[in-house]
Amino acid sequence: MALAHPRTLDIREPQILRHFPADANAFYWHHRVLLHKVAPGVWIGLTPDEDLERLDLHVVDHLPLERRSDFPAPQAPYTYAFDDLSRADLNRHRRRAQTMAALFNDAPYEDMEDYQWIVCDTTSNEFGQQVPEDLVATGVTLGDSGIVTLDGADTFIKRVLTSKKAEEILRLDKSRGDCRIIGDYRDGQNKRFLSFNDALTHMTEEPMPDWPLQGPRVVLEFLRAIRSGPGDLTTYHLTWIKSSGVNSYSMVAHDHKVLCSILRSALETDQIAVVNSLAFELLVRRLVQMETAVARNSQNPDFSGLELMLEESVGVGGEAVTTTFNTWIASKLKEKANIAKQARLYKEEFRGTSAAGPPAQTEPNPRGRGRGKGKGRGQPKAQAGSPAQTAGAGAQN
Repeated sequence: MALAHPRTLDIREPQILRHFPADANAFYWHHRVLLHKVAPGVWIGLTPDEDLERLDLHVVDHLPLERRSDFPAPQAPYTYAFDDLSRADLNRHRRRAQTMAALFNDAPYEDMEDYQWIVCDTTSNEFGQQVPEDLVATGVTLGDSGIVTLDGADTFIKRVLTSKKAEEILRLDKSRGDCRIIGDYRDGQNKRFLSFNDALTHMTEEPMPDWPLQGPRVVLEFLRAIRSGPGDLTTYHLTWIKSSGVNSYSMVAHDHKVLCSILRSALETDQIAVVNSLAFELLVRRLVQMETAVARNSQNPDFSGLELMLEESVGVGGEAVTTTFNTWIASKLKEKANIAKQARLYKEEFRGTSAAGPPAQTEPNPRGRGRGKGKGRGQPKAQAGSPAQTAGAGAQN
């Protein structure tokens, strides 16, 4: 290709002009990009026609060039130069140069990783997606960053190593800002709308060390159960009213409908990441609390003990909740109780035993074996006319 512009390429690889004094088209200076060094002064170079050649700079007549600078004025009119060369194409040619060097046995082959342009704008629906090279060519790039027009909007892009793509996306994702916001999604009429399934797909439960509620978080599990069942919050409420047996005109049914509507509006219109919101954690726990109470008794919901679902740092009795310390105390008490239990079982198992053997058997008392009192057993019968008999007869008279 002929000289398209009077400047060298904006790349970090060395560039030279090679002298061709006998060129038939009067291009006496050919642009070269040096891709791979194989020996002192010996390179594998790239031509404007995307061919590779082995250049020995000791014997080749050449002129060194600066990065993104004007061609030397005397040579500029006679230069056969490159058009713009993308970084992806340059990496592809570098791998070819390494292979060529290995074939010449000049240097061991080392694999070169690919680069990709990805959308790094965290507010874009295409965040993390690869940007085609032809689209990158229509934008503005500076080094590893750039701006392209994507879906009618200027979008920030970034060039990353293919092997580091997932790591870079994760790093950018953590810098999104407020984890309680899903985004700004709109429908065909440019109104804010996000379906239930899409909202659940875009949400990620972020760890929060200062989370004040006790127990595991329930919002994500609750919404996933609805997605795998009725599919949306409105249908879920109607299904629950029909299946639970609760009176549809009761206060519990009314509150259940209102809370489901609030949760649906937060997802579809406000586009709040409810899985990371304390307010919506309390709201969903209240829903679970009501559903559990109705499951106990649909006609007269039983809320006894369910206040623990909404327990915060201060319990229902006014006491401070120290879960970690209480768990430690419970474990210690359990250990002591287990030791006492084992000691008691040991005593019961080996009661009365000694090293000499089992205790000797004692003869039972022969007296008192029969029922009731003995009737003069072992005593002589009273004689007739005895004083005792006479006294008894006198008493009778």
